[in-house]
Amino acid sequence: MCSIVGGLVLSGAALVTKTLQEPTARNANNKAIEHQRDLYARHAEIASQRATIARKKADFNAEQERKSFLFATGQNQNALAAGNVVLGSGSALDLMVNNRAIAEQRIASAKYDGELRAWEYENSRDDMLMRSGALHTTSTSPFFIVQTAQRVTDWGATAAKELKLF
Repeated sequence: MCSIVGGLVLSGAALVTKTLQEPTARNANNKAIEHQRDLYARHAEIASQRATIARKKADFNAEQERKSFLFATGQNQNALAAGNVVLGSGSALDLMVNNRAIAEQRIASAKYDGELRAWEYENSRDDMLMRSGALHTTSTSPFFIVQTAQRVTDWGATAAKELKLF
């Protein structure tokens, strides 16, 4: 009889201990999950900032290419004029038109590279937001695909308008 009573007391004590430990374990797990969500949200914010920086750097690089083109054009015109070459026709004109086309290509490439990097950061941001629970779209959802296509189309139209050297 003592062993039955002792067994019941021990099983009761084990049940009380388990009951007291469960909320503590659940709270610790909830805190860990919340910390992970906060971490994902912070990484999403950082990725968003990096996307902005990538676009600004692309604009800066494009402007540097434009300035470099203008400087080289001035040097070429001076050198040709010093050699008594007519600038408005023939090889001199071909040279200037060709240099302008190369400069436009370099400017567009700089902007495209920056936009591509920004897009990668934005995808990383969206991934982090989905992991944190703040964003519920996936890369296979029609809304996400249409939104991404619209962003690329808008960028293409904007880049075509901004591609001016003078």
